[in-house]
Amino acid sequence: MGARVWLSIFGICIGAVLAGVILFIAFGWAWGTWGFFGAFAALTAVAVTFGWFYDRREARRRGQLA
Repeated sequence: MGARVWLSIFGICIGAVLAGVILFIAFGWAWGTWGFFGAFAALTAVAVTFGWFYDRREARRRGQLA
């Protein structure tokens, strides 16, 4: 395994850590502002919105009616 593989793995690890930090900061802020149920509702709303956009894109890509 060459340097390119290791640099790719390192980049993926750095990206995962940054995404985790951003998620923890956003969820912590929502928890502090709205409490547990408000933070859970906000996280659910973000996940449902992402899923809706992803499903629409996949349906369009596959040529199915959505």
